[in-house]
Amino acid sequence: VPRATTRASQIKVLRDISSELGRIEKYQVEPRFGAQVPILHWSPRRPGMVACDISVNNVLAVVNSRLLGQYVRLDDRVRTLGLCLKAWAQARGINDRSRGTVSSFALVLMLIHFLQRR
Repeated sequence: VPRATTRASQIKVLRDISSELGRIEKYQVEPRFGAQVPILHWSPRRPGMVACDISVNNVLAVVNSRLLGQYVRLDDRVRTLGLCLKAWAQARGINDRSRGTVSSFALVLMLIHFLQRR
């Protein structure tokens, strides 16, 4: 987003996105503007559906997503096992970076390491 170069402008863009996403009744939007990188956590109201975090102009997140995308293209197991691992970690309360536990990205990197070693 070219006009969102400062933290304040990124938060404004996220607020605009939040108001639009808030119309979707099956999901809830949780702003996390106090995080190191301001994000919106968009999660289902019903278990079993996928949640995601939305940020603005976070170049590192884009690079990380592309990296994981390449691993998924190389090995079909990464997507399935990654989603299973994330669900397992969430059920145990150890997959919430905002609470000081392991991020989904870190879990998938550990999974990739495991798959490379086996």
